[in-house]
Amino acid sequence: MTILNVRDYGARGDGSADDTAAIQRAIDDASDGDTVYVPAGTYVLDRHAGEGIIVYDGDDHASPLTIEGDGPETVLKMQGGQSDTYRMIRHLRPRGNEVLLRNMVFDGNKSEHPSVSGTAVEYRSTDASGTGDMRVEDVEIRDCASNGMIIQYGGVTAERVTVHGCHGHGIAVHTDSSGHNDPPATLRRIHSYENAENGGRYAVDMSGGKGIIEDSVIGESVNGGGTKVSRGAIKMEYHRVQITSSPSHAFQNTGGGNGVHVVFDDVVFEECGRNVRLDDDGRYEIPDGSALIATGFYGDDRGQIHLLDDATLDAGGGTIYSNQAGDGAAGLNSETSFDSAIGAYYHSQNDGGSIENQRNLKIGTQGERDKRSLATVPTADEVGAWTDGNREETEGENGEESWSEPTEPDEKTAFESWTPRWEAADGDWRVVTGSGYEGEHALEFEHDGSERTRYAISWDAVGEPSDVEVLDKFRVPEFNEDDALGFHGRVHLRSSIDGGQEGGYWIETEARENAFRLGKYTDGDLTTLGRFGTPAENTFFYRRFRAEGETLRAKVWEVTEAEPAGWDIEVTDGDHSEGWVGLGSFGTEAVETDVLSVGIDGETAPGPFSDVSRPPSLSWETPDDGATADGAVSIAIDVTHANEASPTVEYRVDDGTWSSASYESGSRYVDTWNTTTVRDGSHTLEARVVDGDATVTESIEVTVENGVIVGSKRARSATEDGVTLVGELIAIGTLDDVSCYFEWRTTGSDSWNVAGATTKGSTGEFEAELDGLEAKTDYEFRAVADGSQEHGRTISFRTSANGVEERGLSIDRFDVNDRSDSTRSWFNIQWAVSDDDGELDTVVTELRYGGTTVAADSTRVSGETASFSHNLHVRGDVDEVRLSVNDTSNETRTETKPL
Repeated sequence: MTILNVRDYGARGDGSADDTAAIQRAIDDASDGDTVYVPAGTYVLDRHAGEGIIVYDGDDHASPLTIEGDGPETVLKMQGGQSDTYRMIRHLRPRGNEVLLRNMVFDGNKSEHPSVSGTAVEYRSTDASGTGDMRVEDVEIRDCASNGMIIQYGGVTAERVTVHGCHGHGIAVHTDSSGHNDPPATLRRIHSYENAENGGRYAVDMSGGKGIIEDSVIGESVNGGGTKVSRGAIKMEYHRVQITSSPSHAFQNTGGGNGVHVVFDDVVFEECGRNVRLDDDGRYEIPDGSALIATGFYGDDRGQIHLLDDATLDAGGGTIYSNQAGDGAAGLNSETSFDSAIGAYYHSQNDGGSIENQRNLKIGTQGERDKRSLATVPTADEVGAWTDGNREETEGENGEESWSEPTEPDEKTAFESWTPRWEAADGDWRVVTGSGYEGEHALEFEHDGSERTRYAISWDAVGEPSDVEVLDKFRVPEFNEDDALGFHGRVHLRSSIDGGQEGGYWIETEARENAFRLGKYTDGDLTTLGRFGTPAENTFFYRRFRAEGETLRAKVWEVTEAEPAGWDIEVTDGDHSEGWVGLGSFGTEAVETDVLSVGIDGETAPGPFSDVSRPPSLSWETPDDGATADGAVSIAIDVTHANEASPTVEYRVDDGTWSSASYESGSRYVDTWNTTTVRDGSHTLEARVVDGDATVTESIEVTVENGVIVGSKRARSATEDGVTLVGELIAIGTLDDVSCYFEWRTTGSDSWNVAGATTKGSTGEFEAELDGLEAKTDYEFRAVADGSQEHGRTISFRTSANGVEERGLSIDRFDVNDRSDSTRSWFNIQWAVSDDDGELDTVVTELRYGGTTVAADSTRVSGETASFSHNLHVRGDVDEVRLSVNDTSNETRTETKPL
C-alpha cells in the first residue's frame, strides 16, 4: 500500500492555482490498496471537459482505493464563473469496487456561478453493471449550485456527512437510475440543513430505488421540504431521524402508483410548513415498538399527519404523537381508501382537534399527551462530519446497536421517588422496555465496571416502615459462574446506614450455592440467616419477603407456577426494627425488576400478578362510560393477564348478539360499532373475555344521539324513459316509524317533484320507480325523511337512448366539512368519483351563493376511479357546495349540497 500525496503530482493547495489535473493524475496513478492523500489546503477545481471534474472509473482505477484529506483544513473548492453543468467528483461504472472518500470539505462556491447546475459528489448510473462498496466518511459539502450529493446505484454508504447551503437537494438517492438497488444506499449520521433554496427540493430526496437513512438530523430547508419519495422508489427506510423546520412538506410521496414501502422507525417531524403527507398507493410502516412524532406544523389545514388516496398505514404495534398543529389543522386526518391501523395515538393542542377524519383507520389507544422528542433520535450536535457519536447504547434483539429509550415513563420521572443507597450511583439503574414485562417496562440494574460492592436503591414513597411485606418479580439474565462471585438481585427491607455502616435484611440469588439466601448487615458485617430454593438464570421469579416483629419469612417461586401456600424459610432476628425498602445487588451483572409491591402495618403486599394466579383483567378504553355517541364509534377493549395466547374478546349492545373484537397490539382489541343500528337513547355496552375456564365481563352506559338520518344512493336501471330511485333510512332516532320519499327534477330546474312516499319502521333501503322521463336527459334526486330537516345528498343520473341502460360516470363520495370562522367561509370537500368506461377527466368543486360561484377548485383525473380533497375558502357567505365530474366524452355528473 502506497500513500500518493497530490502535492507530488503538482497540486499546490493555495486557493488560486488550478489543481484539477494534479489530483486526477494521483488517482490515475494509484494501485490497488493505495491512498491518495490531499493534505491541508484549498484546492481549486475547474471544468475542462465533461461534467465530471475529478473522475473515478470502475473500469480504469484502483480498488480498493482511499482518497483522504486532513479534515476541515482540506478544502476542494470550485472555480468561480462556471457556465456549464459540473460534478466536482464523479464515480462511474462500479464493478464491485471499494472506494473510500473521507476527511475533507467540498465547497461548490455557488455565489460565483448561480445559474449553473453543480453537484459536489456524484455516484453516476452511466454504464453501471452492478454496485460496489463506496463510502463517504467525515465529509462536509457546502454551497453547491445544485445538489450536494447524488447516489444513483446501491452499495454506497455516506456516514458522518454534513451538507449545507446547496441550491438543490442536500442529498438525493435515485438508485433506480441504474436499476442496481441492492444493497440499498445508506445515509448514516447525516446533518443536512439550509439546503433546498429551490422550492421543489428537499434536505434529503429519497425518490428512487432503495435507501436507508438512520441516526440523522435533516431539514431547515430554505424554501423546500424535509424529505420525499417519488415514482421510482421501491423501499425507503427512516430509522431514528429528526426532520425539522422546513417551509414545505415534512414528508410526501410525489410518485405515480409505484407502491413504495416506507418505514418510519422512531422519526420526529417538527415545525414544518406543510404536513406529513402519506399518499398515493404507498405502504407506510411504523414497526412494533417504534414511534412517529409530528409537532408544531403551520400553513397546512389538511391535518398535521394526512393519510389519503390508496395509501395504507401499518402501525398496529406503533405509536403516533401529533402536537401543536397550527392554522386550523387537526393532529391526524385519514381519508385513505384502504384499511390501516395505529396501535396508539396521542395528541395535544392541535388547532383543528385530534382527528379530522378517521376513514378506514383503526386506532387502538387514544389519549392526550404532549411528546415532542425521542431519546433514540440524535440531535444536530451529535451528527455530521467529525462527530464522535458517543451516545448511550444497548444491544438490540439481533445483536445490532440501537439507541436506548425508555418510553413512558421517562427516566427523569421514573426516578423521582428513588434514591441510590450505599455504594450505588444514579447510572446503575435505568428503565428498559419490552412487551414481556407486566407494564411493558422494567427497572434494570447493571453496574458499568467490575467492582463488586453493596449497591442498593430505596423506594422512598414507602418511607421507613417497621412491619412490612415486599413482593417483587425479577430475573437475572445471566449468572456469574465464578466460584467467588455470583451474588445477584437483592430485595431489601428495614435497611439503613449509620456512621458509614450498612444495616438491614435482604434476599438475593446466590449462584455459587445454587440457592436463594436470606441475609443481613449489622454494623456493616454480613450474616447469612439461611438458604432455600433453586434459582435459574434468565427466568422470572416472584419473591415474597415479610418482616413482622422479630419474625422474618420468605418464599420464592417461578411466575409460571401458583404461589406456594407456606413459607420457604422463617427465622427470628431482632437486629433491625425499621428502615427503607428497595432493591440492590452485590455483583455487577444485570438484574431486571418487573414488579415491586409493598404492604405495611401487617398488610399483604399486592399480587402476585402471574397468569396462573388470577383471571384476566378487562376494561373499556373507548368509548368512555357515560359518553354520547353517534355514527361509527371506535371500540377498544383492554385485556391483560390472559392465560391463553388468543382469548376470545367480544362485546354486545343491550344483551344482543356478541360481536368479536380483533386483536390490535399490546393488550388492545378493537372493532367499530355502527350506532345507527340502534335507536337513540341509553344503551348498555358489555365486553367479555373468555380465557379458558374464566370469563370476565365489564359494562358501560352510552347514550346514542343520531336523530333521523336518510341517505341517497346511486339510481338503478336508468333507461330511455325511466329509472329506479334508491334511498336509505340510516337511523330512526326515537321514532316508531318515519315517512320517506324522493324529490326529483330535471337538472337546473328550480322546483322539485315528489315520488315514492313510504313509511318505514326500521332502517334500510327504500325505492321509487319513475317513468315518462325524457331520453338522454340529465336529472337529479334526493331522498327525504318527512317531518325533519333531513335529506340525503343530491345525486344526478341520465336517461339513456334507444332503451339501453345508462352506465358509467358516478359520484361515489361527496362529504363537506364546514371549518368556517368569524372571518371567512372555509370548507374541506372530500370526494370520490368513478367511471365504468375508465374515461375520467376533471373534477370541479364550487362554493356558491345566490346561484353564483364564489370560489372553485379543480383536479384532473383519469382511469376508472379517483379520490381527493379540496379546501375552498372565501370572505363572504356560501349557501351551497357543488361537485361536478366529467369524462373525456364530456358526459357530466353534478351533485349539490345546500348549507
